[in-house]
Amino acid sequence: KANVDDRMKIIELGESLDAPVRIDTYMYPSVRERNHAYNNQARLDPEMAAKARVEVLQREMGEEVFAQYRKIQLDEAENTPE
Repeated sequence: KANVDDRMKIIELGESLDAPVRIDTYMYPSVRERNHAYNNQARLDPEMAAKARVEVLQREMGEEVFAQYRKIQLDEAENTPE
């Protein structure tokens, strides 16, 4: 949670150094936090994790490729049998 707003800066730094960067937006607690109360864990809640993931993918892919990716994902979700 503490550095969720730094993700775009991290990507920009990687680009400026021509270094690959992979931003993980998973929401699972780290091993060292599993016994802490939920509010004391550093993980993101599901909505924040999803929003961060979409923003990172959009930045990494660019608008055109991301639009295609989004369409494919929505088509799959809408046409997946329950």
